[in-house]
Parts: sequence; C-alpha cells; structure tokens
Amino acid sequence: VQDLANLNSLVVSGAGLLANERDDTAGFVAAGGQSGLGTSASLKTMVTSDRAAADAVTNQISQQAQAIVNGSGYRSQTVLDLSNGVLANIADLQFIREAATTTKSPALSVITNYDRVIQAFITFSNDVAAGTGNATLQSDVSVLNALLRMEDDASLQRAYLYQALASPQPSLTPSALQDLNQATEQQQADTSAFDQAASVSEQQNYNNTVAGPQVDEAKSAEKLAVATANAGQALSIGKPQTCGAQSSAACWLGTQSTQITQMRQVSNALVSDITAQANSLESNALHSAIIVSVATLLLLIIVLLITTFVARSMILSLIHI
Repeated sequence: VQDLANLNSLVVSGAGLLANERDDTAGFVAAGGQSGLGTSASLKTMVTSDRAAADAVTNQISQQAQAIVNGSGYRSQTVLDLSNGVLANIADLQFIREAATTTKSPALSVITNYDRVIQAFITFSNDVAAGTGNATLQSDVSVLNALLRMEDDASLQRAYLYQALASPQPSLTPSALQDLNQATEQQQADTSAFDQAASVSEQQNYNNTVAGPQVDEAKSAEKLAVATANAGQALSIGKPQTCGAQSSAACWLGTQSTQITQMRQVSNALVSDITAQANSLESNALHSAIIVSVATLLLLIIVLLITTFVARSMILSLIHI
C-alpha cells in the first residue's frame, strides 16, 4: 500500500501535466501549428514546455512502477491497470505527440488520443486502497478519484473551447459543441459522486478553494460560447473583466486554468493525506511484525528451556535406573 501510494502521487501529478499538454496542443493544432504558421510560434513554445514537464514525471513513474510490476503481493488487477494502462500509454505518448504536431490530425482527435492516456492514470489511482481493509483510506481514495474525474471534465471543457477559439476562424463545430456539452454534463455527474463520497469538511474545503471571480467568469464565458454556437452566431465568450486586452482564446485558457489549478490544490492535499495514511499503515505493520517476532522468539526460548529441562530429567532418571 505504501509503494502504491507513493507511486500514486506521481501518477496524479502526471495526469494533470498531461492534461495541460493535451489542452495546449489542441490549441496549437487548431491555430495551424501543423502547417508551421507564424501565429502559432508562442503556442509551440508552450507545448514544448508542457512535454518536458510531463516527461520528467512519467520517467519517474516508469522507474518506480517496475518494483510493483515485477514484485509480489499486489492485486492482479492493480498490476494490470499499471502495466497495460499507465505504462503502455506512457509508451504511446511518442506516437500521440508525433500525430499531433507532424500530421494533419484534427484537434478533436488529438484531445481524444491524450484523454485515453489520462483516463488510464485515473483508473490506476483508484486502485491504491483496494484490498487494504482500511475504511478511511478507501474513502479518501474514492473522494480523490471523483475529484480527479471532475478535474479532467473541466480540463476537457478547456480543451474543446480553447481549440475552437484558437482557430483562424473561431467556431464550435457540431462535434466539438457536443463534446463540450458532454464534458459539462459529466462534470455535474462527477460532482454529485464527489459530494456523496466526501465528508462535510471536504466539501466545504472544495467550495472554499475553488472559488473567485475567474471561476465565475469562466462559467459565464462557457455558457455564452454555447449559447452563441447554438444560435448560429459568431463564437463569443464576452469580455471577462479579469482578462484585460487578452485574446478570447488566451482569456478562456487563463480563466478556466485558474479553476483547474484550484481543483488540483484540493486533490494534492488528498494525495498527501493518502500517502501519510499509507506510511502510517506501513509503520504500524512493521511495529506489529517486530512485536510478533520478539514474542515468537521468547516463546521458542521458553520451549527450548522446558524441552532441555525435561530431557535432562529423563536422562538422569535413566542413569539412576
């Protein structure tokens, strides 16, 4: 459990970094980056930076995962989700990236390809407490999993609308609009799951953390974008006050990213709690093992002394006979 919890900390971080890479890459592709348009140069820099950050964490995941994949005592499903899920998708990243930047793959396909990787990370994260029998740890992992799915829903919304706004002729295609609405509806469902699994204090912490003018502006901007798309009008997110003179694409990316960053503050705190609990379980298990070992050793010594005493008594009795 301790090994899984420590690896999970990296997996959760990796999922967030890959979401950033996915969303920035979608904007880069939509802006014509695959064709080498000059307007996408700054977006290319963001994508390159995202990849470097993601690689640093995924490399650590690949290294630490070997002890679990090649170890013993782990649930077969957990090992399967790690090897065929997390590690296999990390290996696929190279091809996903090449398709995104060197082919004519559309932005929506890029989002789908990246999300498959992220979903594998989230699935593994839910395995950390499986089979432990510790109710508190299992509860915290369930809360974390719901929150990670909420984050991904919010990030997908960021990606779908960002790629629409970043294109030379901003518009939400019917397919993109459907995907955006589906991500919004899924976030509502995952929020309900979070509320059911989380304690009152955890819910209050989330509501207090994920708040502020930019969060409100992001919600309003998305609603306006959907409304204009449904009405067949030019795609618009309005003029959020916190954006200043930024372009619509940069404005949306920044306001929605603020909400996602705040959500990750909550999830990172949960990850720390889970890791601390796992370390405590390991410490308690080691302490119990030492006590049992000492008790067993004392018992064996006592048995040996009794056996020796009885044997000597029998030998003396035979000698006197």
